[in-house]
Amino acid sequence: MTKLEKGILELLQKHMAKIGFFTLLFFSMLLRWVLLPYGSNDFLDFLRPWYEEIRASGGMTALKNEIGDYNYLYRFLLAVFSYIPNPMIAVKLLSLLFDYIGAAGGAFLVWTLLADSPSVPLSSRRFYAGATAIALLFCPTVLLNAAVWAQCDFMYVSCLLFCLAFFWRERYFSAFIWYGLAFSFKLQAVFLLPVLFLLYIHRKNFSVLYFLLIPGTLLATGFPVILARWTVVGPAALLEPFQVYFSQTGTYRILTLNMPNVYSFLSGMEYQINIHIADIYNYCRLAGILFTLALLGGAVLFFLVKNWDLDAKGYLLFSIFSVYTCIMFLPSMHERYGFCATILLLLYYILYRELGKWILTYLFVECSVYVAVLTELSLLPGFNILAYINLAVYARFAIEMYRHFSSTTFQKGKALYKSMVGSHQHPSGRMKQYGSHSK
Repeated sequence: MTKLEKGILELLQKHMAKIGFFTLLFFSMLLRWVLLPYGSNDFLDFLRPWYEEIRASGGMTALKNEIGDYNYLYRFLLAVFSYIPNPMIAVKLLSLLFDYIGAAGGAFLVWTLLADSPSVPLSSRRFYAGATAIALLFCPTVLLNAAVWAQCDFMYVSCLLFCLAFFWRERYFSAFIWYGLAFSFKLQAVFLLPVLFLLYIHRKNFSVLYFLLIPGTLLATGFPVILARWTVVGPAALLEPFQVYFSQTGTYRILTLNMPNVYSFLSGMEYQINIHIADIYNYCRLAGILFTLALLGGAVLFFLVKNWDLDAKGYLLFSIFSVYTCIMFLPSMHERYGFCATILLLLYYILYRELGKWILTYLFVECSVYVAVLTELSLLPGFNILAYINLAVYARFAIEMYRHFSSTTFQKGKALYKSMVGSHQHPSGRMKQYGSHSK
């Protein structure tokens, strides 16, 4: 081996981690480029017509028109990208951009949570953050969501990841702005709202007024569209960003939209009418919403009554529980609404190397549904079977959360007891005797 060869190999070996990271980053882009031409039904029936209408109406000047059923922030970004002539590239490029913003958000959250572990050196934190970004970029459902489906679920989820990181750092203004951005993209950001309420009551170090930043951010991000719509509907344009979400909740009268959850066992019942129940959908819908609120509210209350300690692992587990509960018990859930749970579960495994089989099972369920919807092929296991599997995974993580909080509190109490006992000991190790037994 020549000196030059040896020098090159030593240099490559020294920077192997960086080279590997950027190589995988390049392949993630190449993979998305290969998948780009696929036209899903959602793209062909909805996204492309919206894009073409915006482009035909002059791009930014089209903001005064009611186009699509997404909120103003996505509509504004779609208008910006409408100056790209190719609709497939324009629509998918917007979503793919957030694949990388989301990967950065996941890496930042992992970096932030690892900061609580003094045993983890800086080099390891860098490695875990980089590995997280790559893992998210190559996650099958992440690839399918934007590159194939042309959907935008990583837009709001990426904002939620930054939100969780800033909340853990106690930088509440930034955290609420990121949450407001997530809410501006999609209503499903509310799946994480119980975590915010838990932190507010548990920490007691930020004002309830911070919650006003959420609607404030929604109005601020929608300002270009509000300004354009003002010329058409006047001051009512200020209410339209909120009305979009109210109209979305009434769009479908189906208990589940390909989400394998508890309503998969009632498939088709919403169409049945008998003498006693005129509209079973409304009854199930209301009951499902109230049950979900009771379950999440009860979990927060139980946490506070038990006075559990909230460490980084518990924080992530409760976030998973909050999102997972919503997708399992709220009615009219789309298959894509589990996207946030997917990302949080992957981060959990990267950080703690636990419950890997259960997380893989969840990914199997989600990928099966994605492929079935995208290809319009029937699911071999059936939605009922997948719903049972999904419920089992949900129950396992709920139990894991309870065990973790219980054990953390026990260890904390044990350490406190030891410190109290230790303070009443002589250097010899014997307990001090209070009071005299001699006359």
